Amino acid sequence: LQDLMAIRGMLLCWTAREVARAVAAEGRELVARSRLRETVDALETPDASPAELQLRDFDFFAELAKLSGNRVIGLLIEPVRQVYLHNREIFEALYRPGVFDPRHHRRVLDAIERGDAQAAASAMEAYASVARFGEEVRS
Repeated sequence: LQDLMAIRGMLLCWTAREVARAVAAEGRELVARSRLRETVDALETPDASPAELQLRDFDFFAELAKLSGNRVIGLLIEPVRQVYLHNREIFEALYRPGVFDPRHHRRVLDAIERGDAQAAASAMEAYASVARFGEEVRS
C-alpha cells in the first residue's frame, strides 16, 4: 500500500505542476472551463461521508488529469478508479474526520489559478503525504 501511495503522490504532484504551468501559459480560462473549482467546492461540504469524499477526491484528480492534457495519465484514470473503488475499505480511513482536510485541495486550486507550478506541487505533496505517512510533511 505504501508503494501505491508513493506513486499516487508522484502523479498528483506532477499533474498539479503541469496544470499550473498550462494556466501560466494559457490563462485562467483553462480552469474556468473545467470542473476543478466545482470538485473542490464539493469536497468542502461539511456533512459528506468518507465514501462521498473518496469519490469527490477522485473526481478532483480525474479533472486535474484531464486538464494536464497528458494522454497516458488520461488512460490510467479509469483502471485506477476501478482499483480505488473496488478496494474502498483500504482507502476509506484517509477520508475520516480529523484525517481528510479539503484545505489541501483549495491550496492546490489557488496555486493552479495563479499559475504557480511550484506552489501547486508543494500543496499537493502536503496532501499526498497525509496518505503516505499519516501526517502532513511540510516542505
